[in-house]
Amino acid sequence: MDGAYDVVVVSGVLYHVSDPVLALRRTLNALAPGGALLAETAIIDARAPPGAPPLTEYWGAKRPGYNRHVPEPRALATWLEDAGFEDVRVTDGGRPRSLAAARRPRAYADFLRAGFASPDLC
Repeated sequence: MDGAYDVVVVSGVLYHVSDPVLALRRTLNALAPGGALLAETAIIDARAPPGAPPLTEYWGAKRPGYNRHVPEPRALATWLEDAGFEDVRVTDGGRPRSLAAARRPRAYADFLRAGFASPDLC
């Protein structure tokens, strides 16, 4: 249901989905304007050097547990921002897990609702 929830908790899910950014966009759509997302996910120990793009390990669907995309904390923050969230905060401690908090903006670009990467796709 679009815009129905004030808070959504996503725990131990993001690394199991085939498209984590799309899953986050769908979660964003479920939140009421200003609603909060709390996420917990597995992370990798590797870190990209400063200035380099953040890392995400792709394990594919054949590895036990069906883990697919396992990010470093900066990649998790990028996923959240790309999905349309604001006030993104991600912990870098507690390996092999990370915690994140973010908010749905009170107003946001409607193209995020479709899950497309570009507003002119359709």
